[in-house]
Amino acid sequence: MQFNPVKFNHSIMEYDKNYQMTEYPRIFKKSYWGRHLYEEDDIIENRNMFVRDFRVKEYKSYIPWSFDHELFSIKHSDHKEYYVTENKDIIILISVSEWANFDDHFQQFGFRKYKKLYSHCSTTYFGIIPHNWKNKLSNIKKDIRKYRHENSISISNAGYIPSTHRPIEGMTQQQYILSKLFI
Repeated sequence: MQFNPVKFNHSIMEYDKNYQMTEYPRIFKKSYWGRHLYEEDDIIENRNMFVRDFRVKEYKSYIPWSFDHELFSIKHSDHKEYYVTENKDIIILISVSEWANFDDHFQQFGFRKYKKLYSHCSTTYFGIIPHNWKNKLSNIKKDIRKYRHENSISISNAGYIPSTHRPIEGMTQQQYILSKLFI
């Protein structure tokens, strides 16, 4: 698809990067997607809607180390992006090749499908981490410890709950935590 400058109220000129074509160049300027040029108007418009729909304030190049490494070692995440909302929640965007069909995989972790934000041949999923995620995470872990204690479960391999003793049928501890943590 060709970029239509009239649709986005830009004067007719050449653009070097995607972020320049959005209504929110400050937000997308440092993102991987923003630093490239694909010229796909519907992706540009989806990006604009994303900022409005979620009240996005800024792009983050990373999320807290403890969250990313302790909980978020999700496979098949080609293109991860992090954004902060006006109320300081963190949005995780993951875009993967459409042909891979990871709907079930990401939904098990509490991610939801969104409009295409990376390219026409990718699917975008998002999860929202509440600004008070450390407190919420602490409460979820207490629930898991209580569940283990009440059911006399001893876990030798931290982070793994045998399928016969999972808090939610078929979920690993990581899946359970993320599914409870996301807004």
